[in-house]
Amino acid sequence: TPKDLETMMQLLYANIVKPRNDKAGFDVAKEMIKGVLKNQVNTPNYVFQDSLARFIFSNNPKAEILGMEVIDKMNYERTLQILNERFGNAAEFNFIIIGNFDEAQLKQYVAQYIASLPAKKGKKEVAIDDKLAIKKGDVYGEFVYATENNQAKYAGIWHTNKIAYTAENSVMASIVGQLMSTNLTNSVREDEGAAYSPHASASLDMSFEPELVVQASFGIDPKKKDRVCELTTKALTDLSTNVKEEELNKIKEYMLKAIDQNEHENRYWLNAMYAYLNTGVDRNAGYRDIVKGLTPAKIQDFTKKILAAGNRIQFVMLPPAE
Repeated sequence: TPKDLETMMQLLYANIVKPRNDKAGFDVAKEMIKGVLKNQVNTPNYVFQDSLARFIFSNNPKAEILGMEVIDKMNYERTLQILNERFGNAAEFNFIIIGNFDEAQLKQYVAQYIASLPAKKGKKEVAIDDKLAIKKGDVYGEFVYATENNQAKYAGIWHTNKIAYTAENSVMASIVGQLMSTNLTNSVREDEGAAYSPHASASLDMSFEPELVVQASFGIDPKKKDRVCELTTKALTDLSTNVKEEELNKIKEYMLKAIDQNEHENRYWLNAMYAYLNTGVDRNAGYRDIVKGLTPAKIQDFTKKILAAGNRIQFVMLPPAE
């Protein structure tokens, strides 16, 4: 709340300059997390997500999801060392503050609590490729896992790093995911009855390089595994040749209504400014014109670029054979 702005600034300063040395608290937190994980690590959703991450990232430790082994490996001294390394020099930090505040008062707090943070001149840090990459090519994998209800799960992933990070491409990625979801509902659920709630999404993100990922993940009828693989692929490939204008217009109308609401939310502006700092692309400016200007032909051409990369991963968890 506005009255707690200075308290927030004080906590920010203390967290960076005077982190609390509390080994006992660290150990308690580890045990609490392990207690929660005990009830999760054997659930179908956890097993599937863990197996999927290991598969698509070829067991890269940076893709490891939170599990017992991760918690056991956590070392207090090393954790404290990393914290001090990351926060010991605020020279390159960016601070984004959004919300209801008095600008003159905020400037005073920034001068007092942020300008006084430790800042050392020197060589700037440069992003490098951490080799955390999704498998390339047309890949299929499956494994068997026994569950009470003989559940089966499917994941399909298409990806490429050959699409530039632009505001328009980011919007088109989102639309491809929404249109694919509609296709999945019509084919996999309604026509085939192979899944209860199929869903897809797509996003264009920027880390070391642009990466566009289309993914669909949902529970399926294990007897219709092959048909699900076929129809999910078709749900995307169809968008390269046939985007219905009425369906596209519905999505555009929804997105334009959503931006009107989002622009009143702190979180929206926080994410927009963070994205601009991280990528150099302003995703807010011209957003409405971008959405209004999209046509079926543009979405079809965009989908063709995704498919041209030739990267498709299909991964299935099946119950034991009867």
